Amino acid sequence: MKWLRTHPWMLLVSLGTLMAAAVGLYVHQGTWQTPGPAMEPAQAAYWQWVRSLNQGTADVLAEGEDLLRENPELRLLYLRLAQVCRTADAVASCERLFADLTPEDPLTMLYRAAAQALLLEDMTSDEAVVRWQTLAHAPDLDPTLARLVVDQAPRESTSWFEVTKGWWRYRLDEDSTAAGAAFGLGYVAMRRQAWDEAEALLTQVTRLLPNDPHAYRELGNLYHVTSQPARFEAVLTAGIAAARTQHDLEQELILSSTLGWGLAQRSGDLVRGEQRLREALARSRTLSDVVTEGQSLYRLAWISHAQHRYDETRVLLDAATACYEKSSRRRSHPEIAALRGMSLLMAFLAETTPLQARTLLVINHVFPKELLKTRDVENLLRAKPAAEVPYTEVEIHRSVNEGVPLVMARPASAAAAAMRRLAQAVIGIEAPTGATAKKERRGLFGRR
Repeated sequence: MKWLRTHPWMLLVSLGTLMAAAVGLYVHQGTWQTPGPAMEPAQAAYWQWVRSLNQGTADVLAEGEDLLRENPELRLLYLRLAQVCRTADAVASCERLFADLTPEDPLTMLYRAAAQALLLEDMTSDEAVVRWQTLAHAPDLDPTLARLVVDQAPRESTSWFEVTKGWWRYRLDEDSTAAGAAFGLGYVAMRRQAWDEAEALLTQVTRLLPNDPHAYRELGNLYHVTSQPARFEAVLTAGIAAARTQHDLEQELILSSTLGWGLAQRSGDLVRGEQRLREALARSRTLSDVVTEGQSLYRLAWISHAQHRYDETRVLLDAATACYEKSSRRRSHPEIAALRGMSLLMAFLAETTPLQARTLLVINHVFPKELLKTRDVENLLRAKPAAEVPYTEVEIHRSVNEGVPLVMARPASAAAAAMRRLAQAVIGIEAPTGATAKKERRGLFGRR
């Protein structure tokens, strides 16, 4: 004791060393832990597998299948494995696995049914419609599955979805605690920009399921669009807490990133915005998600530039660029990545464009090798193309060299016909029937 009285600084150094060791032990042993209840070993194993998936591990599909066999109650793993099987052209493998498993929890059974529906080749088929309607009508439907049902609705034929919305309304009238139906209707209202209706329904979900992050996420988008910064911050903060309670690391990442960017851009609070973005960045690195890591780095670079920290801005931009370069190298199938990006864009347009706006899909074949088939595009994007321009290298090059538009130089070509169909779709007229088209051509170009 006498020695400590004469050397008090050593006590501070010792305490600091112990604290650093304790923090290091927590980070090392609790990589997946979030504030709140401890994560179950099966959940930790799932997020470790997601990390391997993001890293592009060669045996990730087999590892995921083994993990599901050992833990058939891992709900999110069913949905993620279905996506991996579609991408890896291993649908049959997942079909056999899902058929062999029988979860005990009724909600997990619904997740398995949703994963089996995701494996269908044609999402517009009668079988797909029946499966999605059955899922939507399930009493145990939760917000995650309700979101999936809405996202899977075929855009070219929504009659079955209108039936589903009618059922959800009936369900809510009969049982005001039906959180899945309330979220589904609120999510649809968000896409229609019916803000008051969406707010009422999604707020109801937060009262029914205070630990589910999905309703908070959509309310955050609503308050961001309608310029309500105080509510925006409050609801996303609650959503982050809910995601941590559920140990949903990806939802936590999304909510933290959205909140940080909103605080910095809309509220002008660069300090707290940076804090939230750094939380999202840490979570991205935990999951080895280089895409969201690059996004957070770019946003942090924007903040540091606004604060005149130019050297740090350059460092952040270099790190962000490296993330995207790394992501590009991992994509052994760039056409799949491009299709995913288009799917996200169409979902964004569906949520943000006015009701009278239309989005037309055009498939333009620019290579003789068919990397993606038309049905693959239709199934993933849930939309029929307004036009499909075939690969006609000789005719197109000749048209360019001659300086005459293809529809005039070679009107009978398949590419010219596709371009006419596209023009008709843009101006909102239906393509003429064969007989009518033939008659119109005689009137335009005369007898031949």
